[in-house]
Amino acid sequence: MLTRSGMKAKYERLYANGIMYLAKDEPELAIKYFEGAAMQLKEYVQGLCDEEQDEMRDWLLEMVAHVRELEKYIKLKSKRSSSVKVQSDEKFAFDKSEIPNVSFSDVIGLDEVKSQIYDKILYPRRYKELYKKFNKKVGGGILLYGPPGNGKTMIAKAIANETESTFFSIKFSDLGSKWFGETEGKIKALFDEARKEESAVIFFDEIDSIASKRNNDTIANRMVAELLTQLDGINRSSGNVTVIAATNRPDILDRAIIRPGRFDEKIYVPLPDMQTRQLMFEKHLNGIPCQITSYVRLANNTEGFSGAEIEYVCEKAKQSVIRSIIAGAPENTNITEADIMRAISGVRVA
Repeated sequence: MLTRSGMKAKYERLYANGIMYLAKDEPELAIKYFEGAAMQLKEYVQGLCDEEQDEMRDWLLEMVAHVRELEKYIKLKSKRSSSVKVQSDEKFAFDKSEIPNVSFSDVIGLDEVKSQIYDKILYPRRYKELYKKFNKKVGGGILLYGPPGNGKTMIAKAIANETESTFFSIKFSDLGSKWFGETEGKIKALFDEARKEESAVIFFDEIDSIASKRNNDTIANRMVAELLTQLDGINRSSGNVTVIAATNRPDILDRAIIRPGRFDEKIYVPLPDMQTRQLMFEKHLNGIPCQITSYVRLANNTEGFSGAEIEYVCEKAKQSVIRSIIAGAPENTNITEADIMRAISGVRVA
């Protein structure tokens, strides 16, 4: 005879398995596990005494919500044609794109960052025999960290481009769920879908919201545990999936995530230096009506700016000139240094 805590744990396990099989589009197996979970819940609540009615009510309400979710799934599946994706699959669908049209030539500066990425990801793919000759270990993920707005997402897309990989861009909202077991099912479904690709890059944006240090939050703890399991599975696989993560807060990540073999390569993505800021201005103002005598001056006046802020400065200056032409200025009015300097003063944070 199971103890009450054992009954509760068994119920949770059965329900989690049901969610997993929903993610794999195996409804028959999912229903069996849900039925088992319902029976286990019934046994559990029958063992509660009168003083624990509140707990019994909470568990019954949770099971009712679970059954409604399952009923919704079954109804939608029965209505669909064989060529249409089921709703449950859509629940586990992810932001997937074909090979991104972004290369390392689009990433301005960051030469040291690019060098580390070549060592970690690109060279092992291009020179497999050489790495095998030296028995050099490969695999593991990359953690990109540093101030926001400096190209971490662009770098991840460039990696997908260079490795000719399908790109999965994942945020917390893609994985989080209030239902027990569903988050783990989504994480597993994500990695299963990536493994089906000839080559794939999974990019976790703001991974600190997904894999922060474990505490008393059981949902967060289960999410981290499942992510660790999948990362370990990737490292034992054929190597067609590359996992990259980005964060502005590496200090709050769970230590197990960043140990060797998982996100073992930690690459700092800094604010743009003087030369990089100059190149950024040249890129964003290239090919438009513009009279700039010194990009160096613009770079000097944007120390501490992120790449995103420099792009915004240029967009703000463009809008200012467009507005003046609409108001009656000559059609051949150009963007000048004065326009850029006014935009800089408008976005600089004291």
